[in-house]
Amino acid sequence: FWVFTWLLYMVTSNKMRSFYREAQGSLTSTALEKMSFDTGSARPGLCKDRSTIVDYWTKHNSNTLETLNNMNDNNLCLSLKQQEKFFMLKDKIMKWTLSQPEKTKLLYGFPPGLYAIPINDKYGFRHIFKNGGKTANIITKNRHIEKADFGSRKLFATVRDPIEHFLSGWSECGMRSENPKDPAFATNLKVDNRVKNWLQCVKRSTLKGEYRRPCKCSKHSYPQINFLLDIPGKNIDPNLHLIGDIQELPQLIEMVGLKYDKATIPERKVDVEKAKKFPTDKTLLSDKTIQGICNFVILDYYFFDFVPPEVCRDQIKADIASIAKVTL
Repeated sequence: FWVFTWLLYMVTSNKMRSFYREAQGSLTSTALEKMSFDTGSARPGLCKDRSTIVDYWTKHNSNTLETLNNMNDNNLCLSLKQQEKFFMLKDKIMKWTLSQPEKTKLLYGFPPGLYAIPINDKYGFRHIFKNGGKTANIITKNRHIEKADFGSRKLFATVRDPIEHFLSGWSECGMRSENPKDPAFATNLKVDNRVKNWLQCVKRSTLKGEYRRPCKCSKHSYPQINFLLDIPGKNIDPNLHLIGDIQELPQLIEMVGLKYDKATIPERKVDVEKAKKFPTDKTLLSDKTIQGICNFVILDYYFFDFVPPEVCRDQIKADIASIAKVTL
């Protein structure tokens, strides 16, 4: 499944192959309008057929090409599309975001205290909350380090569906909550009402001076792009080298040079109580609530490659038409 499958469409379209050679400098509205929200099954060989993409990265960034080739060789198709889209379009999307006051408000940036988990001398794992941090801790036997201690390592991170990430944060914070009557977590309320209340709580927590209980846990539901920003959150962290899909985390850990010993990872069992109290099933939410979450995490749909819900697509299409007009 993909959002922005226009990127993959371009690979197979002779008509638009030249797009890749100029994507960073002059992304056209015509190309962006080709964006599809097709949620069909993967096309055979798509991860392998990359001749035009190779031409683009050979010209623009050979280091990124090496990473992409490693992903391709290891058949990490989900991560490959995240890496390719992010590094091809990040500068254009960031410039557009900073020109939009309402979107700029969605960029927070994080303090350097929990900067990364060292993998080895070359890489560190940027822990986007609810995106594999516990696994990285166990595999590496390392704790988080501050940016000042990061040295010359490169960052890598994994991402997941933006709304699933938001709901996973709600579920996590619900289990941590010490107030069973909190309207975001009270189990006597409908899931839709609780999630709606959590969204308002999280949004309040982003305002200066509002980082307090019950929203102290709210960063677990923040848009994922915020974890990849520098301080004070106006640019992509220059140490960032690799973006992958959380579903391929074990293979990515091995790709950056550390053996993934499955035997060291405790068997993951569904937390019955957590699933019952705080279900993350999107079908339990109203269109209005889904749309509200989309508006909060919308930057994740631009920077990363995921399919947005139907109810969110008109706004995203309109923004993409606006992004297309940005020049670098």
